[in-house]
Amino acid sequence: MTRIINPVVRAERAKGLFAGENAILEMIALDAPLADVLDRLMRLTETRFEGLLASVLLLDPEGKRLRHAAAPSLPAAYMRAIDGTPIGPSVGSCGSAAYRKEMVIVTDIETDPLWAPYKYLAEPYGLRACWSAPIVSRRGKVLGTFAMYYREVRSPSRAELRVLKAATHFAGIAIEKSQLEERLRQVQKMEAFGQLAGGIAHDFNNVLTAIKGNVSLLQTAQLSESERTTITKEISDAADRAASLTRHLMSFSRRRLMQRQAVDLNEVVAPVVKMLRRLIGEHIILETRYSQEAVLVYADASMLEQVLVNLAVNSRDAMKDGGRLTLETSRVRVGKSGSSDSRKRAGQYACLSVTDTGVGIPAEHLSRIFEPFFTTKELGKGTGLGLSTVLAIVEQHRGWIEVKSHVGIGTTFNLYLPWSAKNKSTPAPTAEKASVLRGAETILLVEDEETVRRSIAHMLTRYGYRIHAATSGATALETWRQHHQSIQLVVTDVIMPGGVSGRVLFDQMRSEEPDLKVIFCSGYTDEILGNDARLRQNPNFIEKPFAPEELVRKIRACLDSARETSVVRHK
Repeated sequence: MTRIINPVVRAERAKGLFAGENAILEMIALDAPLADVLDRLMRLTETRFEGLLASVLLLDPEGKRLRHAAAPSLPAAYMRAIDGTPIGPSVGSCGSAAYRKEMVIVTDIETDPLWAPYKYLAEPYGLRACWSAPIVSRRGKVLGTFAMYYREVRSPSRAELRVLKAATHFAGIAIEKSQLEERLRQVQKMEAFGQLAGGIAHDFNNVLTAIKGNVSLLQTAQLSESERTTITKEISDAADRAASLTRHLMSFSRRRLMQRQAVDLNEVVAPVVKMLRRLIGEHIILETRYSQEAVLVYADASMLEQVLVNLAVNSRDAMKDGGRLTLETSRVRVGKSGSSDSRKRAGQYACLSVTDTGVGIPAEHLSRIFEPFFTTKELGKGTGLGLSTVLAIVEQHRGWIEVKSHVGIGTTFNLYLPWSAKNKSTPAPTAEKASVLRGAETILLVEDEETVRRSIAHMLTRYGYRIHAATSGATALETWRQHHQSIQLVVTDVIMPGGVSGRVLFDQMRSEEPDLKVIFCSGYTDEILGNDARLRQNPNFIEKPFAPEELVRKIRACLDSARETSVVRHK
């Protein structure tokens, strides 16, 4: 059957396609989030042919697996099933295309040998044809794959092959630019890490000195009960300070896609101040001026923390003989202006101001300070990436920066971010120092670090629980086989030696006992946790280090919820 398309209709489609492609290029140029760009590209591609379902998978940093990036029309359950697909010579369309670095055309998933081990994933959703092309960087590195699916046995026409190549090219531009910007940010972070190391080490040494000194007093001195109480509180406070330092360091080093949520700018700035005091040195006075009202923005808090660190480093370097660094948050209204910058729209904005009393920026350099690799510092003193990173992050948040500087007087950076219409979520109020309820249930504790395992086991035993302790996933499975009938809860570390993670361990146990409850704990960053980073969204996840009472309360709440569920089920 021949389908005749009216020339007017064809012209209108071409015009719409051209406008859509220009919109995508504009998103890339303005540093829109990669997920948004790829989603827009997939939707535009799907308008080209009836029944087309498009997707993009990204190759993970290890170059071994493909991860879901965008597939607006494919079933979500299918995309979850193929997320993490390995690449190889005979791994469906996408895994094979990434491995071979060439286009792979599968006209019938049901009969093609490439899909033999995987066709069961596509069958429930009626997917029959899948054509995939590798997305390759300018240097020939595979970045991911673009795929076109149909719910019918189908071979590609010339027009469809052209679309396949064009969409792959657009996706490559977006992905490569995003990855380059991420690498630039990481290089800048490493520079900042070198500058932070001395201050962080100083703080940790102070914390350790306090802990060791107080422990020595407990071991050797004749102390009254009140003196012992005071000393143990000082030890606890010192441990809290060390945990706070670690959290800020891990937040600063985190590598992940932008994760925006409604946050108060005051609450973003305040926790970073202690780290900044060490970063800039004691010869510089750090002053903060917080808005009296909440300053709400829809932002990635850790990225804004990085912005603060970068600007603080620049200000410190501009005040070698000392000075004052002022951080200020405010809520401002921007009126209409004749500016050509599309981001400077009238409306409510959150403003973060960073002001120093340094040497200032000469007028001839002011227009270039945000250029990548442009720096006025001495050779070896800077990469020239700090301010370009700051600008990229602010523009990703649909904001802009205004700079005022006078030589010999100082510099002010005003960062404008759109006011958030979303309400900041607030945790439900809890009674301060609520009583910790005891229990008598049996718990399987899985923790490879001996001191941590002994400490938790001792604490839980004091609260009345019966404990089976295991040092790894493998030994935990042996314990489970012997005592599974009495075990009501598993408390497990997420990452452990021996190849069996906490997640895999629990999945295997729960397949045998569906009502089994779990509490996961970890002190690793999302980057190291990988796929298991999603466990942080689980209400039964607890972050290391944690207070003993916090774990006990979570255990009690978990067990009580299991009991309530069981009662409801048997009514």
